[in-house]
Amino acid sequence: MAHGHGSTGPNTWTYDFYAASQDMGTDADPFAVLLASDKERDQYRQTRVAESTPAILSAVYWGMLAALAVLVVVLGLCLPQKKSATVTATLIVTTALLTSVLLVIRDVERPSAA
Repeated sequence: MAHGHGSTGPNTWTYDFYAASQDMGTDADPFAVLLASDKERDQYRQTRVAESTPAILSAVYWGMLAALAVLVVVLGLCLPQKKSATVTATLIVTTALLTSVLLVIRDVERPSAA
């Protein structure tokens, strides 16, 4: 799940469990409870797999990083010939803010280790 791919094992076990319980008959209350809890566990598992997949593709993230690099270079080249401390500081602060935003996006989109 760390890479957005789930295991096929639990799906096989769920199907086998369901098929075996159908063969035994599900009229009894304990079997109905087992089937309901197994279905609920399968839904939670599918939710965890969906949550472990980042919403922003790596290609899009790296594209934003490349766009930021181009933006910083262009802004640096467009500085006036007489470079003042204010203009240079503004470029540095803008670069730091945009880089921080990209790092926060990357951190939030990364699946949790738990």
